[in-house]
Amino acid sequence: MANNKDKKEVIKDLDKVEPIDYGVVAKPHTPIYKMHRYFARRPYTVFRELIKHYSNPGSIILDPMCGGGVTIVEGLRLRRKVIGVDLNPMAIFITRCEVMDVDLDKLKKAFYEISEKVKDEINSFYHTICPKCKKETPADWFEWSNVVECPYCKKEVILAEAKKIKAGTYQCLHCKSPLKALNCKRKQDKIVRLKIRCACGFKGEKKPDEYDFEKYKWIEDNFDRIVKQRNLWYPKDKVEDLLAGWKPEKNRLVKRGINYFSDLFTKRNLLALSILKKDINFYWKNDNFIGDLLYILFASVIDYSTKISRVVQGAGREITVHAYWPPEMPCENNVFLSLTKRWAALLKGKIECKKDIGIYFREASSFKEINKDDMNCLLLSKSATNLKEIPNSSIDVIITDPPYGSNVNYLHLSMLWLIWLRDILKLKFEIDSITNDEAIVN
Repeated sequence: MANNKDKKEVIKDLDKVEPIDYGVVAKPHTPIYKMHRYFARRPYTVFRELIKHYSNPGSIILDPMCGGGVTIVEGLRLRRKVIGVDLNPMAIFITRCEVMDVDLDKLKKAFYEISEKVKDEINSFYHTICPKCKKETPADWFEWSNVVECPYCKKEVILAEAKKIKAGTYQCLHCKSPLKALNCKRKQDKIVRLKIRCACGFKGEKKPDEYDFEKYKWIEDNFDRIVKQRNLWYPKDKVEDLLAGWKPEKNRLVKRGINYFSDLFTKRNLLALSILKKDINFYWKNDNFIGDLLYILFASVIDYSTKISRVVQGAGREITVHAYWPPEMPCENNVFLSLTKRWAALLKGKIECKKDIGIYFREASSFKEINKDDMNCLLLSKSATNLKEIPNSSIDVIITDPPYGSNVNYLHLSMLWLIWLRDILKLKFEIDSITNDEAIVN
């Protein structure tokens, strides 16, 4: 995949290049793209072939809507100069983290220091009792169930225990009446099952017991006190404020009792994420490159820590749909376990980056610098409608995959990450001024 393994390219006359008249096989994303998800990424093999066909080594390529960074990554792999522009600051942050060169030993050291510091405390939040050895052990995940009041008999119905008639409709456990969950009065969610892998060798699921209920209640009761004592921070933004321009999605969340973005997390996961963020911030203040990569790791953990997650084939994970769609049986993943899994993905991505791009990445701060021999990557978080800093006739080829219709509301979906990363991305959160410029139908 790396450029130095390809045959030496023949320099083309770019004014005489014929259109591509052959098919390109789309292949799955490689580790560099699995460091952090982004919406509607195109197959890297297709963009790689476009870049190779329509440009020469050293050509300047512009992607004015670079999204998850495929043009930028493949352009640098092929030793082109690249300019990536995106209105979404999260897109630029993800792209920069994908291609930046970093000392892998320093990155590993920082991660292992943070991991050792938070491991015991965060895991203790998820402690349960192993049914085999009767000792405390952290659970992999807890499955919760929405609980509603039957509008007919007024009794409490745990949806996980009720017969599902069709999507969103259940049969009351008591009076047998059909009830549409979304139209029922909501009660407090309840834990209905969990999965553990104990050091004694036990691996499997179990039903929650009194210990599990009391453990979570203690966290809920002491949440505010711990946050205040530890000087922790978590986002308190209203769904109404940040999703105002996306009314169907905003209304769906509010109808499910989610009025703040923090409501998308259990108190346990919110506390674990707050502790993790505080420790990562220390490294970011001391080394922005290492700190940025730890923060992109943190953002990818957020995906696995929301109530949008569900249990799929016995494993907790997030639903990768282009919506805020909390299921009726959400999954609460152990944040520390998610951290270790996402670290493995990040490390594989940076190893691939080191091999394929490495020190070739040299970021420019302006277009003037991109013209210099020693600079080859310019990333701009701004609208593609205002690129005055790029002179006319200065780009060799433009390759992009613009947004389409109303399929993906990129900026609104990115709120889940942006609200946690506002300090390092220096966001003022005048979000309407950005989303109004987005090239989508809302």
